[in-house]
Amino acid sequence: MLQQPDGAGGVQRFQFSPTSDPTDTEVESLINEIEEYIEYKTGQAWRVKTATNEIHHVPQPVFIGYWGMWRSTVFLRHRPLQPLDSNQGDKVEFWNGSSWEDWLALGYKGNGPYDNRFWTNDELGIIYIRDLGAVWYREGSLRVTYRYGDSTVPKEIQHAATLLVASRLLENFGYQKLVPVSAEQLPDLNRRIERWREEAERIIEMRSLAKLVIGTEV
Repeated sequence: MLQQPDGAGGVQRFQFSPTSDPTDTEVESLINEIEEYIEYKTGQAWRVKTATNEIHHVPQPVFIGYWGMWRSTVFLRHRPLQPLDSNQGDKVEFWNGSSWEDWLALGYKGNGPYDNRFWTNDELGIIYIRDLGAVWYREGSLRVTYRYGDSTVPKEIQHAATLLVASRLLENFGYQKLVPVSAEQLPDLNRRIERWREEAERIIEMRSLAKLVIGTEV
């Protein structure tokens, strides 16, 4: 639904339907497009999705003095992670020089820092690898299939999506169909649409940067 002036100082709701212009199907398609755009820009999802055979470079390990051990850190492209589970099709595969070894299926995943060969920070989408001399530190030596996404959409993401959908509706389908305005009012409406878009992009950018500024665990 979209609110529009009713000509008597109040507002009426624009009801989308199979016969409206735009139709409810067109609006739903636009909403889905905006959802995909936000997920792509932020690397996050608010529904469960699957990344398949995502290839990563395993960097040379760094020494963590507190633990007295070496560790490599790999940032996956999406977050938050669903708990890794081989029964759900998840894989954490390392190249051993001749074939892929699925360390998840082999039971090498630990429950916390420096437990077993690797562990994860599900919230940040990070895999930590304990150096045991069993990893090839080179480009493309890690291949991951995993599920990611959250069930709760943050309020600011809901707001950003609403702003983008509203601005795209007004641009794509014309002002007069959805929000009748006079020629004198058009410049103000155009500025408002631009402010909506700028505010939405600011929210999305902050979500995109969050992964880089949150501190990592030891």
